[in-house]
Amino acid sequence: RMSLFKQLLKDTNFSELHNYKAEPLLFTLVQTVIRQVRELRKAQSAQSFRARESRRDAAAPPTNLDPPKFCNEALKIVLADYKAVKAMLIEGCSEKHKGHYNRNVTVLSSEEQKQCLLKQSGTAKLDCFTYYLVTKCTAEMLQILINTLKSCSTRDKEATLLTERFR
Repeated sequence: RMSLFKQLLKDTNFSELHNYKAEPLLFTLVQTVIRQVRELRKAQSAQSFRARESRRDAAAPPTNLDPPKFCNEALKIVLADYKAVKAMLIEGCSEKHKGHYNRNVTVLSSEEQKQCLLKQSGTAKLDCFTYYLVTKCTAEMLQILINTLKSCSTRDKEATLLTERFR
């Protein structure tokens, strides 16, 4: 499954596509990882409660409460993929501003950047993604995103401009 996922990322524009709710792959993966962690905690809590209640019943079948691995690994891979990060960062931009991100751009002056950011709209999904990543995911996930942005922004003016969306 993981090798197929990696092949799709490598050979197609899969990381840039949106699901039926018009959400980027990165947003969907973050939500899935959070949901799986929540479900795992709930199951562990229920199992712990059942174990306390039925200590006398030693024949209770064991349950598999290992944390889900596929979505976690997929999220790490996609956070390290600049195309997927770019698709998430331009989410909600007006078509006018998306054009800036889809072609080679010159560096905007400080005043032009401020004007662009003031006109920025549609950041709800980006805000939600950032909130989930910072508060609900591991520090390792956030570090992968930061490393991806840093490595691209040092050599790519477009990445620097995209990173400004976090302001």
